[in-house]
Amino acid sequence: MYIHFKVLKKVLLLSKGVSDKLQSEDLDVVTGCERVTDLLASIRALRCKPKFEAFWESTLQKCRILSIEEPKDERVRKIPRRIDDNPETAVHLSPKDKFRVSFYYNILDLMSSSIESRFDKHNAPVLKGLGYLGPSRLASPEAWENISLAVQWFQSDLDVDALESEIFSLQTSLLLTNVNKKAKSEKRKASFDDLFKVLQTEPECYGNVIKLMKITLTLPLTSTSAERAFSKLKLIKSRLRSTMKQERLESLMLMSVEADILEQLDLEELVEKFVDMAPRKMDLV
Repeated sequence: MYIHFKVLKKVLLLSKGVSDKLQSEDLDVVTGCERVTDLLASIRALRCKPKFEAFWESTLQKCRILSIEEPKDERVRKIPRRIDDNPETAVHLSPKDKFRVSFYYNILDLMSSSIESRFDKHNAPVLKGLGYLGPSRLASPEAWENISLAVQWFQSDLDVDALESEIFSLQTSLLLTNVNKKAKSEKRKASFDDLFKVLQTEPECYGNVIKLMKITLTLPLTSTSAERAFSKLKLIKSRLRSTMKQERLESLMLMSVEADILEQLDLEELVEKFVDMAPRKMDLV
């Protein structure tokens, strides 16, 4: 039983960081996909005999220290000859091999398949393509090939030919090089946000890239954002406000969700802008 808990603890601790990241408010689809891909690679790396051997030995040592009974070989029940003419063909696994096959590998396989089913394979090409907008992958030769697969879904919002030219220009530009160099000097990996902030200073040169990045930042990877919005919706659209129009509802929702930004706004400046919208609104003030 102790060994079973050790396996579960190892796998759950491995996924805890990714789970917390996927629930964070500042998550973008590129970072989320990278974390999920890394988690899958880590889980699959554990599914091999050397990793199991190391886990088994370390767990047995812990059992001896804590005076926990080690797994013992169960009594083998021989199959009667009247049922099996050749009983010598029966396979008997040791406690170690039985645990490896029936529990250790099973848990890892279940974890991998659950993650893959949660992040739909049909969306994989789109998410993978958007992942190449990150500064660490954008310079690679296959970047545009993968990005173009994602762009097919957003052709109405983008000039695809111009986007291709901007991507090729960005791959050889000093902007991308400087973003990666700055992150490296700070001993970290350049993030999607790092590149996005720099590109916003050059909207004339990289307008379509910026637009695609905005789309990427808007896409939710999990249902966490939707759940947050729905909980706010229940508070705002009550029986007293059931007849409001969609435009007003969206404005109230935005104010409620982004309350931290709203609190930082200057009320006097807002009043002045409200008055400037139309002279007749002066009477309201």
